[in-house]
Amino acid sequence: MNEGTLALMIPIFSVIGGIAIVIVALVSDHRRKTQMIEKGMEIPMKKPTPYGGIKFGALIIGAAIGLTFGSMADNWGLFVEEETGYFVGVMLFAGIGLIISSLYIKNEVKKEEG
Repeated sequence: MNEGTLALMIPIFSVIGGIAIVIVALVSDHRRKTQMIEKGMEIPMKKPTPYGGIKFGALIIGAAIGLTFGSMADNWGLFVEEETGYFVGVMLFAGIGLIISSLYIKNEVKKEEG
């Protein structure tokens, strides 16, 4: 198998795998709900996650800062392999963004309670 064929197959199988995972999740959730109805149990309503937008926004901002850091690290030649800078930057700053959002949410919850 040559490299071109392999390079074409990777995204195809990734998309097919992702779709399969979503279908399996939906079918299993439907079966669980059907069994609960048959047993006469109430199906619990899903509550919206509070502050979900803040967490997601902080994650995306952190990832963007990480990509910028990776680009600068690549230009400066800080890492032997150029991909390392991007990976380290995205993981580091996305994590920092999530930590900052958690601290912010914790502070907001304390304000609401007291």
